[in-house]
Amino acid sequence: DLFIEDAYTNPYVVYELGYWKATVTDYTIRGGNYAFACNHLSASQIGDTIKATIYATLNGEVHSYTMEYSVAQYCYSMLEKTNDAKLRTLLVDLLNYGSAAQTYAWYKDKTLCNADLTDAQKAWGTTADPILVSKLNPEFETVEAPKATWEAAGLVLDNTVTMRFRFTAESIENLTAKVRCGEQEWTVSSFETASENEYYAYFNGLSARQMRDLVYITIYEGNTAVSNTLTYSIETYACNKQDEPRLGDSLKAMIRYGDSAVTYGTASPLPEDE
Repeated sequence: DLFIEDAYTNPYVVYELGYWKATVTDYTIRGGNYAFACNHLSASQIGDTIKATIYATLNGEVHSYTMEYSVAQYCYSMLEKTNDAKLRTLLVDLLNYGSAAQTYAWYKDKTLCNADLTDAQKAWGTTADPILVSKLNPEFETVEAPKATWEAAGLVLDNTVTMRFRFTAESIENLTAKVRCGEQEWTVSSFETASENEYYAYFNGLSARQMRDLVYITIYEGNTAVSNTLTYSIETYACNKQDEPRLGDSLKAMIRYGDSAVTYGTASPLPEDE
C-alpha cells in the first residue's frame, strides 16, 4: 500500500550475505505485497542471516528500511506456530537437509542449523532412508546419425541443485537443448565448453517437489532433434552417490526434504511468518 496509496516509486531490494551483495529490482505481487526473491542461498546456508534493505523513492527522496532474517529463523518460528503435521515435517526435514549440507561442505559445521530442535520437534522429521532408483537412460528416444551425443549426467550442488549434462558435438552453432519435465518445458540456449568438442548443458528449473521426477533432454538444431533423448533425475544422482561418505548423507537428507515437499503438496509460497 506504500507504493499504491503513498506513491512510492522505483522499489528495489539489496540483499547482503558476508561479502556477497545483490540488487533485485524484479518483484511479484501477492495479496497486495511486493515480493523480491533472494535465490542465492545454498542448502548449507540455511542458518545464515541475510540482510535485506528495501529502497524506494518518494517526492524525489530515497527512503530505505532494513531487516535481517534467515531460513532457519523462519523454520523455527513456524514450528512454534503451526499445528499442520505435514508442514512440521517439511520444516524439520529442511533444517536437517541444511545441517547435512553444512557437514558435507565443512561449512560452519560446529553450529548446525538443526541444533536447536527440541526432541519433540526432531520426531516430526523423516528418519527412514529413502528408497532411491536410478533413472538414467541416454537412449530413451533415438535419432539417426546424431550430431550430438550424450556422454554423462550429474548434479552441481552450489546455490541451487543444478543438473549438468555433458555431450560431444563437432559444433554448437545453432544448437539448443530442450528440457521437459511433466508438462513443463525449457530451452537451454548456451553451453559451457568442457574440452575439445565436449560441452556442458546446465539446467536448474526444478522445484523441491520434483526431485524424483524424470527430466527429458534433447539437443535440437532449429526444430530438428539432432541427439537422442536422455532421461535423468535428481534422485538418480542421489542413488548413484548414496554410499559416499558425507555426500551420501547430504543427498539422502535432500531427498527426504523433497519427499516431504511433495507430501505437503503446494506449489505456492509457504505460510508467512507474521
